[in-house]
Amino acid sequence: MHTPTAAVTPTPKPQNGLYIAGTYKGSMFSEITQKTVFFTMFIGQNKGNAALSGIYTSGSPQKEYSLKGTVDTKGTFSITVQQSAGQTPLYFYGAVQGDYLKGNFCNSSTNACSASTGFFQAGPRY
Repeated sequence: MHTPTAAVTPTPKPQNGLYIAGTYKGSMFSEITQKTVFFTMFIGQNKGNAALSGIYTSGSPQKEYSLKGTVDTKGTFSITVQQSAGQTPLYFYGAVQGDYLKGNFCNSSTNACSASTGFFQAGPRY
Protein backbone atom coordinates (compact mmCIF):
# COMPACT_ATOMS: atom_id res chain seq x y z
CA MET A 1 0.00 0.00 0.00
CA HIS A 2 1.35 3.45 -0.98
CA THR A 3 0.84 6.34 1.41
CA PRO A 4 0.54 9.67 -0.42
CA THR A 5 2.90 12.37 0.81
CA ALA A 6 1.97 16.03 0.88
CA ALA A 7 4.17 18.36 -1.10
CA VAL A 8 5.65 21.00 1.17
CA THR A 9 5.81 24.44 -0.39
CA PRO A 10 8.37 26.67 1.31
CA THR A 11 7.02 29.99 2.53
CA PRO A 12 8.65 32.77 0.54
CA LYS A 13 11.07 34.68 2.74
CA PRO A 14 10.49 38.45 2.77
CA GLN A 15 13.12 40.47 0.91
CA ASN A 16 15.56 42.39 3.10
CA GLY A 17 15.66 46.17 2.98
CA LEU A 18 17.26 49.20 4.62
CA TYR A 19 15.08 50.54 7.45
CA ILE A 20 13.67 53.90 6.27
CA ALA A 21 10.33 54.12 8.14
CA GLY A 22 9.38 57.62 9.26
CA THR A 23 7.80 60.89 8.20
CA TYR A 24 9.30 62.83 5.29
CA LYS A 25 8.24 66.33 4.22
CA GLY A 26 9.38 67.22 0.74
CA SER A 27 8.89 68.91 -2.58
CA MET A 28 8.65 67.71 -6.14
CA PHE A 29 9.35 69.80 -9.21
CA SER A 30 7.58 68.95 -12.46
CA GLU A 31 9.67 69.62 -15.55
CA ILE A 32 6.43 69.53 -17.59
CA THR A 33 4.38 72.12 -15.66
CA GLN A 34 7.41 73.93 -14.15
CA LYS A 35 5.58 73.83 -10.79
CA THR A 36 6.71 72.75 -7.34
CA VAL A 37 4.34 70.68 -5.19
CA PHE A 38 4.88 70.11 -1.46
CA PHE A 39 3.99 66.79 0.13
CA THR A 40 4.43 64.57 3.17
CA MET A 41 5.06 60.81 3.14
CA PHE A 42 4.33 58.70 6.22
CA ILE A 43 6.24 55.46 5.58
CA GLY A 44 5.75 52.30 7.61
CA GLN A 45 8.03 49.27 7.41
CA ASN A 46 8.82 46.14 9.41
CA LYS A 47 12.50 46.38 10.40
CA GLY A 48 14.68 44.46 7.97
CA ASN A 49 11.87 43.96 5.44
CA ALA A 50 11.93 45.55 1.95
CA ALA A 51 8.17 46.23 1.78
CA LEU A 52 6.96 49.79 2.43
CA SER A 53 3.41 51.06 2.99
CA GLY A 54 1.89 54.26 4.23
CA ILE A 55 0.20 57.55 3.39
CA TYR A 56 1.07 60.38 0.99
CA THR A 57 -0.54 63.79 1.61
CA SER A 58 -0.50 66.83 -0.63
CA GLY A 59 -2.53 69.81 -1.74
CA SER A 60 -4.76 72.40 -0.21
CA PRO A 61 -7.16 71.25 1.05
CA GLN A 62 -4.94 68.33 1.94
CA LYS A 63 -5.71 64.98 0.30
CA GLU A 64 -4.50 61.57 1.50
CA TYR A 65 -3.51 58.69 -0.76
CA SER A 66 -2.11 55.26 0.04
CA LEU A 67 1.46 54.40 -0.91
CA LYS A 68 3.28 51.12 -1.39
CA GLY A 69 6.86 50.42 -2.31
CA THR A 70 10.11 48.60 -1.73
CA VAL A 71 13.63 49.46 -0.63
CA ASP A 72 16.73 47.30 -1.00
CA THR A 73 19.60 46.92 1.46
CA LYS A 74 21.58 49.67 -0.34
CA GLY A 75 18.71 52.19 -0.01
CA THR A 76 17.45 52.14 -3.60
CA PHE A 77 13.67 52.57 -3.40
CA SER A 78 10.54 52.78 -5.50
CA ILE A 79 7.19 54.04 -4.19
CA THR A 80 3.81 54.10 -5.94
CA VAL A 81 1.10 56.51 -4.77
CA GLN A 82 -2.43 55.51 -5.76
CA GLN A 83 -4.23 58.77 -6.59
CA SER A 84 -7.95 59.52 -7.06
CA ALA A 85 -10.00 57.34 -9.40
CA GLY A 86 -9.17 58.11 -13.03
CA GLN A 87 -5.70 59.49 -12.23
CA THR A 88 -2.54 57.60 -13.13
CA PRO A 89 -0.52 56.65 -10.02
CA LEU A 90 2.55 58.68 -9.06
CA TYR A 91 5.75 56.64 -9.18
CA PHE A 92 8.79 57.81 -7.16
CA TYR A 93 12.19 56.16 -7.48
CA GLY A 94 15.64 57.01 -6.18
CA ALA A 95 18.04 56.47 -3.32
CA VAL A 96 18.18 57.12 0.39
CA GLN A 97 20.87 59.70 1.22
CA GLY A 98 21.29 59.94 4.98
CA ASP A 99 17.85 60.90 6.35
CA TYR A 100 16.63 62.09 2.92
CA LEU A 101 14.81 60.44 0.03
CA LYS A 102 16.02 61.82 -3.31
CA GLY A 103 15.15 60.90 -6.86
CA ASN A 104 12.79 61.28 -9.78
CA PHE A 105 9.11 60.70 -10.44
CA CYS A 106 6.58 60.19 -13.20
CA ASN A 107 2.94 59.17 -13.60
CA SER A 108 2.85 55.45 -14.27
CA SER A 109 0.53 52.49 -13.83
CA THR A 110 3.34 50.01 -14.60
CA ASN A 111 5.71 50.75 -11.65
CA ALA A 112 8.32 52.05 -14.09
CA CYS A 113 9.04 55.31 -15.90
CA SER A 114 9.82 55.49 -19.59
CA ALA A 115 11.05 59.03 -18.85
CA SER A 116 11.34 61.07 -15.67
CA THR A 117 8.95 64.01 -15.53
CA GLY A 118 10.59 65.67 -12.56
CA PHE A 119 12.65 65.32 -9.42
CA PHE A 120 11.95 65.33 -5.71
CA GLN A 121 13.61 65.51 -2.33
CA ALA A 122 12.06 64.67 1.04
CA GLY A 123 13.49 64.83 4.52
CA PRO A 124 15.04 64.87 6.95
CA ARG A 125 13.20 61.84 8.32
CA TYR A 126 11.56 62.29 11.72
